[in-house]
This record gives sequence, structure tokens and C-alpha cells, in this order.
Amino acid sequence: MKADTITKIHLVCPVCKEPGHCIDYLEAGRSTITDCDHCGAYFKLSRRTTTLSPSFEIEILSEKKQRVIVTLQSTTEPPITLKVNDWLYPSPDRVFWQDKASAIVSETLEQFWDHKKYYYDVHVCPSSMFKSVEEIIVGDVADPHGLFKFVSVELPKEEDQ
Repeated sequence: MKADTITKIHLVCPVCKEPGHCIDYLEAGRSTITDCDHCGAYFKLSRRTTTLSPSFEIEILSEKKQRVIVTLQSTTEPPITLKVNDWLYPSPDRVFWQDKASAIVSETLEQFWDHKKYYYDVHVCPSSMFKSVEEIIVGDVADPHGLFKFVSVELPKEEDQ
């Protein structure tokens, strides 16, 4: 029996050379803004062809996202504190954040803080924060939203960058 195979195209960051996002979803003639989860570089990616050897054009943008650490605390006794990696998309007096639909939204630092508070307090499933956790159960509730409450956002120490 012949094995079926699927080939995926992953972007190698043009700045740090680390492998990154799967980009074969991008149709010929289309562009997107994407970023590197390793170094924070931010760039525009355009797909030129749909042949067996697709070509992409990359334009490195001047903006660079910065890693931040979000502190969360559980509503349990005793409380459990988590430090979660997240990203801050800076601009001179504005902050840029990226949602799951890759829409870039401009907001003030205070709005960013409020957005993160809502995101972690209401939206995030606790098991989504842990790659190998299948499910978190508290009482009779599986994957309870609001189990961890937003506490703060901070920049990582220089040696952790």
C-alpha cells in the first residue's frame, strides 16, 4: 500500500533564521503581516506562485514585538500563580496586539492592559495555556473559564530576552 503524504511550507524567520509558522495557507498573489515567535521580528509576507516550488517575498518591517510576562492567579485556595509568555506590539505612543484572526489593532497601554485582563479573566480556557494538558477539571466543570485571574503584565528581565 502506498502511503499518503502532505507537505507543509514553514517560514524561516529572515532575522533569526528560526523555523516558524506554517504558511501554505497563503494563496498566490496574497499578502499577510506575520511575526517571529522567537525574536519578535515583524514582516510582510507575499506569495508569488502556486507551483511545486512556491516563492515568497518578505519585507522586514521596522516594528518589533516585545515579549511580556503576564501574571495570573487561580481562584483556588491556596492560589496558584502562573507566569505566561505573551507579546506586546509597540509603537511610539500606542501598543499593537494581534488576535487569532491576525487583525492588528491599535490601542493605548491602558487599553492593552484592559484587553489582557478581559482575555485572561474571561476568554482563555485554562488547558489552552499548557501544551500537554488535555483537560482541567474543577468540581464538575471541565476547563473552567475564569479559573485564573489576570494580575499584571511585566517586561522580562534582560537576561531572559
